[in-house]
Amino acid sequence: PIGPSLVWGLPNALHKPVFPSTPAPTVALEEEEEEEEDGPPGPGSTTSEWASGRLSVEIDSSSLDDSYEAGSWIFFALSVDVDQRVVRFAINSYVEEATLTDGSWGCNAVQILLNTGGDVDVSPFRVAGFALPSGSLQRLYLASREDYSTISRGEELSRFKRLVRTDRPFQSYNGRMVSFAPPTLFQRRVVASDDTSLECDDDIVRGWNSRQAVVRERKCNFPYYCESELKQLQCIPKEGPSPERFFGQTPVEVESGKVMFPEFAWTLENDMVVRDGEELHPATDYIDANTVELWFYAAFYVPSSRIATIMQASFDLSDMKITADINFNQIAVLSESQYYTVVGWAVAGILMSAISIFLAFPAAMQEVSEFFRSNHKWLKALHLRRVDPKSSFQSTYRKKISPERVYSSNTTQPDLFDVILNFALIALLVAFLLNQRSNFNEATDVFTAIADIDWGSDLSFEEKIGSFMTLMTSAAEMVAVEERFLTAAFWMLCFCCVRMIVFMRIHPSISSITETFISVGSELSNFLFSFGLIFAFLAFIAHVRFGNMYDEFSTYEQSLITQFSLLIGDSSPDYTEDTLMCIFIIAYVFVCTLSLLNFLLAIVVNGYTQVTERVLENKVAGNFLYDLLGVPVDVIAWLQHRGWPSKLSLLIALQARYPYVFEDEEEVVVCMTQEQFRDIVVSAGKGRSTVHDADQLFYRYGMMPVLLITPSEAAMAVNGNVPSPHCRVRPSGTSNLQSLLGGKQHQPTSSPVRTFSGQSWRD
Repeated sequence: PIGPSLVWGLPNALHKPVFPSTPAPTVALEEEEEEEEDGPPGPGSTTSEWASGRLSVEIDSSSLDDSYEAGSWIFFALSVDVDQRVVRFAINSYVEEATLTDGSWGCNAVQILLNTGGDVDVSPFRVAGFALPSGSLQRLYLASREDYSTISRGEELSRFKRLVRTDRPFQSYNGRMVSFAPPTLFQRRVVASDDTSLECDDDIVRGWNSRQAVVRERKCNFPYYCESELKQLQCIPKEGPSPERFFGQTPVEVESGKVMFPEFAWTLENDMVVRDGEELHPATDYIDANTVELWFYAAFYVPSSRIATIMQASFDLSDMKITADINFNQIAVLSESQYYTVVGWAVAGILMSAISIFLAFPAAMQEVSEFFRSNHKWLKALHLRRVDPKSSFQSTYRKKISPERVYSSNTTQPDLFDVILNFALIALLVAFLLNQRSNFNEATDVFTAIADIDWGSDLSFEEKIGSFMTLMTSAAEMVAVEERFLTAAFWMLCFCCVRMIVFMRIHPSISSITETFISVGSELSNFLFSFGLIFAFLAFIAHVRFGNMYDEFSTYEQSLITQFSLLIGDSSPDYTEDTLMCIFIIAYVFVCTLSLLNFLLAIVVNGYTQVTERVLENKVAGNFLYDLLGVPVDVIAWLQHRGWPSKLSLLIALQARYPYVFEDEEEVVVCMTQEQFRDIVVSAGKGRSTVHDADQLFYRYGMMPVLLITPSEAAMAVNGNVPSPHCRVRPSGTSNLQSLLGGKQHQPTSSPVRTFSGQSWRD
């Protein structure tokens, strides 16, 4: 609406250079034409269009002072007094008046500011709601002249000179890591509603709302007033419809059925942002009670290692306690040489697994066959008739008392597990190779496309965000697949580590760890159960008492984590100001850390001591490295003597000849003469082994002192000190080993007579 009068001015003046033919300063007002309805227009009438009439107010240049020249600030003002029908136009202290013609004059805005001379730099201007007389315009000029005379006037160059290309400094980035996409925020929010059903309804909230109404009434009392209404405190739901626009942005779909409002993270660094004609303050307006969820995306790249990282942070703001989840997903953008290196190592791993399967497959098949053979009758009885628990127990008990040793190609190792593990490893490596082949080109293309997004183009912000999210989704999928491969490799390596520990049982000298956990397994499981009960109950006590005071005990899961940190000496909550917390921490440390952990250590140490004692008593096992070198030596010896029976056949023949030696774990000593050994070797060879082969093999085993027995030890066996009635010494007193070495019989000497011990053969 048109007011009675309005003053328009440029109190901060203009900066205008003077040219030889400077035109006279002119201001033009356009007359407004009314639409007449039923009579003359009254006060407050509106206009429909501009008329062609124009009022010019000119000032003669000779009337101006010397300040009207290039490089100086000039004061301009225009005052339209509708009541007096006068227009006043001021330049510096000079004021020119003109009378308005008939018609409706007035203004409510500045439509256009036209300059027909040289370049001008316009300072901020303001519009007032009342007209100023000539004296007031002059006083305004004098009051503002001193303030603006000290302002820098900028470059005194013409437009033509400013079109000349000028060197502009540009600093290159020189960091080890670059961000190839702007950090982006996505906010999910529910629409603000005037529905009274969302208002929080309890006595405390009603009291708070009433107090807010009293404070508003006091602040908005005359002569002040408040346009906005007082809103009642609302309990915003976690789910609900999304608004059409927020913070000047339109929502985009980031997931199936989920829309969020995108925003550049660096926008929030500003104190004020103007969007949709509104002044927005990021510090207070971006996150409020209607914000439900916030996502943060950032993409980084390290050129030296060619590692691309996608940072995904999500914040759940639907509750008073903010839940944050931050993930750094990384993928290696391989070069050609790196790609072929990865392929080479993967192929080598596949070949090693194939060799392992080839070596373990016969023993694995034997293991499966023995399992079904030993359980065939029981399985058949389970399906055909009801098994008598008493007879089943007695049968099982008899087997435990006198176990029967069966020697076959099945080893003491879990060969079937080895075959399955290596098949799984081959499948994983093949899938990994196929994925790397796909990522070799795709990863480079995707991350290059993200870096090439032109955020300053003419495309709409929604289109740019759509392209960005499409590419980020593709990159996130590649990284997720890579993470799944790493997780699968992690568990595969864990199984391999367990398998390596089990494999250490191959030799007593390195089987201490495995044998220790086997020997203390039952006792250790009972202790861990008791320890777990105490640990869990203490965590529950801490959560109940201190959950509302300390974040470390806010949830039961967090209480368990905090207690575990205390257990390993990582960190502890601040208990210096709380006596009850101090008592709890001291009690927990005494019970769990000082007592129970030492009990656990005592159980393990006791088991380890027993295992090492058994290893020291074992006369068969020597140094691990020495025995390891003996394996290829044995292989070469058996390849050179084709007539020697296999070790498995020899062991089966010994078991057939001396079954009582192999029935239990107690040591049974049996003496064998050379003739007896020949018979065993010939029978084990099944026609391929001769007496000469048996003598050569006897000579080879005779080099092992652990397999020999002295006459005194043989005499002890005869007298009953060794649990075997089968040990005899040759009456001649000559040693079978000596006969084998010398090729003839020797007279008895004081040297001990040696024969073979059956217990050592079994070991």
